[in-house]
Amino acid sequence: MEGRAKLAATVAPGLLLLCAASATAHTRLAPADEYFGPTKMSPLEIANRIHDAQRRGASYRGLMSTQSAIEDWTAKYPADPWIPPREYQMSRLFTRLHSHDGNAEADRCRWFLRAHFPATRYAAAAERDTRGAYKAVATKKAAKKKHRFLGISWS
Repeated sequence: MEGRAKLAATVAPGLLLLCAASATAHTRLAPADEYFGPTKMSPLEIANRIHDAQRRGASYRGLMSTQSAIEDWTAKYPADPWIPPREYQMSRLFTRLHSHDGNAEADRCRWFLRAHFPATRYAAAAERDTRGAYKAVATKKAAKKKHRFLGISWS
């Protein structure tokens, strides 16, 4: 009997670690029936809203409520691999609004990706998008200066 007690004492900690690792693996993903943000969106609803916005167009208010849900989702499940592609899509949707507020939110989404998911390909794509956005602004400013110098009005 003494041998079994020794065996149980040495196996139990290992078994406990295995169970803890298994539980951690399962909690990486948000359950489909959990709701995030002030509008209480599930991960599936977030994906559907992004898809609808890509197909039909988006409103600033609608995107902001979806963004809020994604941020809440990230706070509760920071290692969920479904978040980075959704956040990258959000940055692209905000950019498509062609407004100052939309561009500011797109920058914020790209920063969010780099801060929370730096090792993903979506963070790398966000970095490229950020560099491209700043390059486009600089080119446009240079063109305005050139046209002003030549006396051409810019609309």
